[in-house]
Amino acid sequence: MIKPAYIALGVGAAYAAFYLRKFRANGARVTIVGDSLSLLPGGWQDILAKKYGWTVNNLSKVGQTSAAALSRYRLSTGANDIVFIFLGANDSYGGVNKAFTLDNIRSIQKLAKDRGARTVIIPGYLSSKVTMSAQGKRYDDLKESMYWLPGIVVPLLRSVDPSDVPDGVHLSAKGQAQLAKLIEAWSLR
Repeated sequence: MIKPAYIALGVGAAYAAFYLRKFRANGARVTIVGDSLSLLPGGWQDILAKKYGWTVNNLSKVGQTSAAALSRYRLSTGANDIVFIFLGANDSYGGVNKAFTLDNIRSIQKLAKDRGARTVIIPGYLSSKVTMSAQGKRYDDLKESMYWLPGIVVPLLRSVDPSDVPDGVHLSAKGQAQLAKLIEAWSLR
């Protein structure tokens, strides 16, 4: 028979492991490596930067693939505490091999670690809630594979409503706020 003290100890250890793996975010130096999903004014990155007082270097670019993002990150300078990686949409919609995309993300992670930063992978939202296209399904498949990457990987935003993704790809302000809350809950303290 399991004693209540052992159960309490187990629950406490699980909570501590979850909480302690989160990053201290106040005043952090943050780099964002992404595409247009990380560029919306007032988007998830701006919401969290304002809340935590971050200094942000946003290397995101419209249409950016993981290969281009890796190149841009290699050229970037400056110290970072946290690197957020939100990539894969343009690779998936452009037919880039999933293994190639994952290798590029791993390379960004390694480079960030070598520079003393910790990484957070942001898969985004469940595309199949918005579109049933082959590209959307390919993107969801890539997102599911991201959970095998090292470090913190934020869960998929599964509660997204199709009206929160008016163009079928980019989150509205409401969707961006939901994503910011999810990122905060899983990676920041």
